[in-house]
Amino acid sequence: MGVQGFPTLKIIKPGKKTGKPVVEDYQGQRTAKAIVDAVVDKIPNHVNRVADRTLDEWLATGNDTAKAVLFSDK
Repeated sequence: MGVQGFPTLKIIKPGKKTGKPVVEDYQGQRTAKAIVDAVVDKIPNHVNRVADRTLDEWLATGNDTAKAVLFSDK
């Protein structure tokens, strides 16, 4: 992985070819906030806002993954 010093941070994501991940060296600041922000930026957002009128349609589609629903007054 080419580690030459500590701490070394690497972000590893699945590549297009099986067994060939994409490795990205973290070059940002070494503060906790900067590291967390960098990692959160790499996580895909799978949150969808669903209204009452479209809830049944949303529940019926894409059943290859788990779903969770948060009800709020907003």
